[in-house]
Amino acid sequence: MTARLTVIIPCKNECENIGSCIASARQVADEVLVADSGSTDGTLEFARELGCRIIEREYGTSGDFKNWAIPQATHEWVFILDADERLTPPLADEIRNVLIAPNHTGYWVYRLNHFMGHPVRYGPWKNDSCLRLFRRDLGRYFGPTDHAEVKLSSGTAGSLRERLTHYTCDSYSQYLPKIERYADVQARIWHSEGRLPKLSHLLLRFPLRFLQGYIGRLGFLDGLAGLQVCMLVAYLSWLKQAYLWQLCCGRDWREEDRRAYALPNARNAASLPLPDIQQPLAITSNVESISSQSQPSTHKRTLRELRHRLTPAWLTTDARRRVRNILIRRLGLQRCYTPPIVTRQPELKIRSCLPFVVSHELLHNPRLTFLQIGAFDGVGEDDLRSLIVTHKLRGILVEPQPSAFARLQQTYRNQPNVTLLQAAIAEQEGSRDLFCKLGEASMAASFDREHLRRHGIADSEIVAEPVACHTIESALRIAGLANVDLIQIDAEGYDWQIIRSIDFNRIRPRIIRFEYRNLSPRDGDACLAHLAAQGYRFILESRDIIAHLAAEPATTLAPSQRRTA
Repeated sequence: MTARLTVIIPCKNECENIGSCIASARQVADEVLVADSGSTDGTLEFARELGCRIIEREYGTSGDFKNWAIPQATHEWVFILDADERLTPPLADEIRNVLIAPNHTGYWVYRLNHFMGHPVRYGPWKNDSCLRLFRRDLGRYFGPTDHAEVKLSSGTAGSLRERLTHYTCDSYSQYLPKIERYADVQARIWHSEGRLPKLSHLLLRFPLRFLQGYIGRLGFLDGLAGLQVCMLVAYLSWLKQAYLWQLCCGRDWREEDRRAYALPNARNAASLPLPDIQQPLAITSNVESISSQSQPSTHKRTLRELRHRLTPAWLTTDARRRVRNILIRRLGLQRCYTPPIVTRQPELKIRSCLPFVVSHELLHNPRLTFLQIGAFDGVGEDDLRSLIVTHKLRGILVEPQPSAFARLQQTYRNQPNVTLLQAAIAEQEGSRDLFCKLGEASMAASFDREHLRRHGIADSEIVAEPVACHTIESALRIAGLANVDLIQIDAEGYDWQIIRSIDFNRIRPRIIRFEYRNLSPRDGDACLAHLAAQGYRFILESRDIIAHLAAEPATTLAPSQRRTA
């Protein structure tokens, strides 16, 4: 008989991750126990809707928090699963087989770490493992840092062959503060133990640690992702030594500064009246005059200042960039010129024009209908969701992947005006293989296997899943719509085939938005030429193109109404 298992998920503010994490845990769990430490982003509500048991407590350290949660598991065996980790189907099968007749009281699990979506199979993360599956009463965490490990009070520990998927790093802004926290905690532990910084460690720790991961452990085989991982691991190793030096040798310069630049009659300084802004302070002018007379100017112009002073205006950086972009644009190699201020501050640029185009359409058509192909989970960079919720738009959301479709249902559970369709859109009805990432829903899922490879997904992680296919017309019939005003297509390289299948004599959408970046140059040009022949004009975005049915402004704006007193 298989031993029963509780999967414990410690989390805080993991609304984006918790759904997929729970879905992967359901493959083996007889109970999913969510241990929360103060979420405020809707994580707990989402977990309750998925039928999980929830316990809450303030977070102290990682080991202390998990040790509090472990005894509250209902079943004899527990598996600790972080919110950014996923149990793959092969690992779930192995766990079920192990629990039929366990030979050990705990099991180590190797992790396949991902760096910004790229799997890292070599380098310093190659043999990353942790003891996660163990008997509830025999395993506890030991260690003061975030990397506390489980120790068994009795029995032995085995190892599982399959790997646990771990999404380690989503962005540098999220990962670098974590590195600094790890380094600070470890340096304080060393300092309390009496360890002292050494010149050799500060000088050689970074290059040696980098070479060990990049050359010794074949980190170069992971490409640019592997290079960055090796650099970050080496930086963390060096940063620990730097923080230790700061704790041991850092000096408080403020006391010396106050002694060197003490104010006259410092005891009464706090009671001095504020100076009149219109009249200069006498002591300041006296000090300045004395210093100007006694000390010659020692400021030495740097080479940078001299270069800036001698460089003519037409050779400055911004001027050279402007001339360069104009030349490239005239050669036809660049579509538009990006101003320097937007290059330096990309957040100033509006990412999507769709809200403005839809708002313009709503002026004369408040009953605008839509069809979104490839809706995924309706969260993230979904520009259509806020418009649907705000204006109560009626339409269809199409998503073929089961786990993504389940999250989509949760996202639009309070929108009766929306029809959800678990299928794909193609040229004809029937069934077709959709290439997906193994064990999880992926935004790169496509009818083209090469598209997933271009997104850094290895062949071993790509699986073909049969999905039901509808045409645009059959999807509209299911929703009871005769026509559609807005079609948004996110078909991962299949957009042109979908647009080509539209019968514009029967369906005449006012707006078509598609992901131009994922089309080949040949398909992209053919798609734009086809839409231009149908009367559409284009708005270019960073990734997408909005095709808008051309019309005179007078016919698209609502007629003015005369106001009376």
